[in-house]
Amino acid sequence: MSTYILRKGVSSLLDLKDGYLGLGSFAVGAKTVYFVDGNIGVSGDGTSWEQAIRTLAAAITLSNADIASGKYGWAARNVIFVRGDTITENLTVLPNKCDVIGCGSYDETPTAGIRGIHPIGSGAYMGTRFINIFFDTAGAGGNIITVPTTTSGLSFLNCTFDAKVGAGTLAAGSAIVASGVCQLTVKDCRFIGVYTDSVIELLTGEFNDLLIQGNIVQGADVGIEVVAATTSEGAGYIIDNYVFTTGCGIKDSSGIMFIANNRIVTGGTNATGGTNGLVDGAGKSLGNIVSFSNAENVLTPAAGALA
Repeated sequence: MSTYILRKGVSSLLDLKDGYLGLGSFAVGAKTVYFVDGNIGVSGDGTSWEQAIRTLAAAITLSNADIASGKYGWAARNVIFVRGDTITENLTVLPNKCDVIGCGSYDETPTAGIRGIHPIGSGAYMGTRFINIFFDTAGAGGNIITVPTTTSGLSFLNCTFDAKVGAGTLAAGSAIVASGVCQLTVKDCRFIGVYTDSVIELLTGEFNDLLIQGNIVQGADVGIEVVAATTSEGAGYIIDNYVFTTGCGIKDSSGIMFIANNRIVTGGTNATGGTNGLVDGAGKSLGNIVSFSNAENVLTPAAGALA
């Protein structure tokens, strides 16, 4: 028989799971659990759904203070459960050592929506994980989230990013723009819509232990781009993604990424030997398949022969 120790703000295992796909398992053993509900009329102290905090920013402030307090804080992890339907706010701070978990419903989507543009400031942020969150800008344009090089251990797991364009609105530029974020993980996410810039864009700085895996990426420009000035102590991994873009599917100008088993559909042609679909700066790719406007199911790089 399993034994569970319930922490502050959690009165029962029902509070933990509450029907949200078992996501409450993240809260077992958490130092402190906070609850955010964007639909409530009055903001509480965040210790239960009945006393939920109205905004994610307020919960982040409480969680960061809690993690920074005493010997039982800094080595622990907190959890913030979020439901909306959507919460409209522009985040500038990340929660340290904390899982932000979307639950409830956003229309037909079994998650919570966070609507806004999030230019994260230059503070030192470590170990933030966004899980099961729907991000969009409501057609306001701009980049959905921009993360500075002072961030590390940031993860997006099973999230959706929507460029959100319609009548009278602007498409988002990029979904994720990051500068030198070590241990950045983007896994099992969906990127939908007509992003006007690279959907995922990795800029100058170190990306040690990078993992971009199992995502569905759609856009009107480049799918996943790594600029030439990106560095790493070892290869980063861009693997098992499905990319559907007007421009290049995956473009690595740094020459440090291991790019394998991706499936790419591009609006470009195969006239330049495949570079419209996948750009690999240092020959660290294998088993990728690209379909162009004039050629389908092209193995990239082409199969070699034994000497």
